Amino acid sequence: PEETRNRYLYVASVETSQNEIVAALEEATGSSWDIRRVSTDTQVDEATKLLANGDFNGALTLVRATVFANIPDLRSNYAKEEKLANETLDIKMEDVKEVVQRVVNTTA
Repeated sequence: PEETRNRYLYVASVETSQNEIVAALEEATGSSWDIRRVSTDTQVDEATKLLANGDFNGALTLVRATVFANIPDLRSNYAKEEKLANETLDIKMEDVKEVVQRVVNTTA
């Protein structure tokens, strides 16, 4: 269709956080998870040191840090930073608890 021709389409079905996902998993499974909280700054520092020493595992840590960070202009949160094509494509936003429950029930 004309409204989707020659342009990027941004879509989202869930907007959530790591904390919301863990809480939903704990609720859905009845299990408690051990959590290790690490700041993005700490991860970036560790990754930079690894890379400086020739350890390219630091690259994955940098990618993970930027994906989960709240870094301005990174454009990693399309739901907030871009005009979504959800309506055009008839994609509805979902609740993270419902999605996690559905996945847990499917894989159990």
